[in-house]
Amino acid sequence: YTFGISLFTVFLIGFLNFAVSFGLSMFLAFRSRKLNFGQVSEIYKGIFRYFLKNPLRFFIPLQSGLDKKTDDLMSSKIPTKSEDH
Repeated sequence: YTFGISLFTVFLIGFLNFAVSFGLSMFLAFRSRKLNFGQVSEIYKGIFRYFLKNPLRFFIPLQSGLDKKTDDLMSSKIPTKSEDH
């Protein structure tokens, strides 16, 4: 019983930490973009629906096709700034 309660409590603390951190970072991002409350609530609803459908994508990073393109770009010797030419 004690192990079960301890495991549940650790999970609950971790989830609340995730929710508060995510919420605060989203709040700051929306505030910096000067979005009104109606727009923000629709975005939060969309994020919540996506979380319910795909919860593991919030915790486990997925490999993407863009990762290889980014690695190729970072390893290439092509200058990207005009003053580097």
